[in-house]
Amino acid sequence: MFIIAPVLLAVGIQIEDTTLSCSSIQRAHMLQRKNIAKGLKDNFKTHDKYVVHWDGKMLNDLVGSKSVEQLPVILTEFGTEQLHGVAKNNSVTADSQTSAILSTMSEWGIINYVKAMCFDTTAVNTGIHNGTCKAIEKTLERELICRHHIFEIILRSAIEYTSCVIWAKRTNVQKV
Repeated sequence: MFIIAPVLLAVGIQIEDTTLSCSSIQRAHMLQRKNIAKGLKDNFKTHDKYVVHWDGKMLNDLVGSKSVEQLPVILTEFGTEQLHGVAKNNSVTADSQTSAILSTMSEWGIINYVKAMCFDTTAVNTGIHNGTCKAIEKTLERELICRHHIFEIILRSAIEYTSCVIWAKRTNVQKV
């Protein structure tokens, strides 16, 4: 306060009109963040094709001194991306990640519009039976394209095209 008060006076702000309490400033910041989040949700335009991205990181908790998994959930569509939430998990399991991702998507009302997933290749995400990606597909009761399958689709298309070109050359079929 010995530094802030003279700085405020130097720029022409009266100290009596200013709140210098740390808890009051924290409450104001929390209210501001809440209003920003509400504005983002109110102005959010729903599309029919989303890719959900997530990547858990073990970081120190801001409130305590222990490490917790911070799981940002980002949605991309048509060249734009938006952070939709950062879940805090005490454990790094497929179940905790799945519930955090699905609750974030349902909170934003886009759970039915997600068509693909993008994630890193850790075992918790890619487990063939119990990975996060499989758990999301089981819960949604439909398959989603993941980045591994995208490469398969591209490769399949390249092979199909090459096969058609080879067949056309062998049978002397002209391109139309």
